Amino acid sequence: YSNTIPRETFFVASQHANLPTDVTICTQLTVDRLDRLIQMTRVWSGPISAAIYVKVHTPPLSLLPPLSLLLPP
Repeated sequence: YSNTIPRETFFVASQHANLPTDVTICTQLTVDRLDRLIQMTRVWSGPISAAIYVKVHTPPLSLLPPLSLLLPP
């Protein structure tokens, strides 16, 4: 389709095993709300599934500093 927006998948997996009783928070956000996702990771110990919508013209490297905060130390 000529009107299809290109997309790229970036996936970060948890280092912890999921339990059958875990509750997963699912959310979607834009890049300007990354600070809220980072805050969520500080208060929620369960799994989180997040879709981050990025404008086509956003340089990928500009996203790395905030996304690196989501990775385990």
